[in-house]
Amino acid sequence: MVALTIVLAASVGVFVLGIGGEATHQGETPTVKYATEYVNESGTGTLSITVKGGDTVKADHLEVIIDGETAWEAGSDEPGFKNTSNWPTEIKSGDTLTLEANGTAIDDGDRLMIVWKKGDASTILLDRTV
Repeated sequence: MVALTIVLAASVGVFVLGIGGEATHQGETPTVKYATEYVNESGTGTLSITVKGGDTVKADHLEVIIDGETAWEAGSDEPGFKNTSNWPTEIKSGDTLTLEANGTAIDDGDRLMIVWKKGDASTILLDRTV
């Protein structure tokens, strides 16, 4: 009986209080560190974005914008871009997204933004030039 009570209390803590994963943020913006690598061997450009640390974030809550165009959103690439390595549904340290231009170009000096969106809240997690 005591063991059942402990298991139920732990379950309530996870689901009601939001303990674990991205749920711990309850309206707070996650903190994530990114590293980027830009290569332009083909004339159209390839951009790799690797998570270097911080909170685990759900792919459904992220949008990658390159020079004002959505390049990747909620787990899939957008017209004009294709991903050659995709982030998983739960993005954590070590995960890499690689985008190639497909009908458009990724150029040195383009603005790269990663935006976190959940409900009505949104925050720019990364804003730099390629």
